[in-house]
Amino acid sequence: MRLFGPYQGKLANGNDAVELIEPDSVLLHGTNFIVTSVVADKVDYRDDSPWPAGADGLGFSLQRRVESAYGNEPTNWVAASPTPDAALGAGTEPAILVGPVDQTVLPGATVFFSVQATGTPPLKYQWRHNGENLPGAVAQLLTLTNVPPAQSGEYQVVVSTIPARL
Repeated sequence: MRLFGPYQGKLANGNDAVELIEPDSVLLHGTNFIVTSVVADKVDYRDDSPWPAGADGLGFSLQRRVESAYGNEPTNWVAASPTPDAALGAGTEPAILVGPVDQTVLPGATVFFSVQATGTPPLKYQWRHNGENLPGAVAQLLTLTNVPPAQSGEYQVVVSTIPARL
């Protein structure tokens, strides 16, 4: 396959669609050529589940796991360090074995969230609160002390690794 580029546009961070169009047939109509095209592949990505969370504000890009597989399938994509012009290499993607547990606490209490994950080391962690990264919250354990009511909400952790490249 020949690739043409670089792409001169800009894709939206939250969601967008990308199509790869290729010529299908060329017809001669009088003195004019008519080229018909088909969509060879299409990806309509989002920044929420089931798409990989690591590509949403953590510096990773969406990268295709299997180049010949259907492009518009979220499970065929992984969040990985941007490496233009390189195929996704070997290694085991992180998987959360035991995730953080929902908790209800009184204001002023201390809260502990933890995660157990597996994958090709080194594993990296980023805790989030209501969809926003928590600065400096990059360990397996998140401790919140003297919790005010404003810290209530949804807590998530994104576990990532930098995959080996071929």
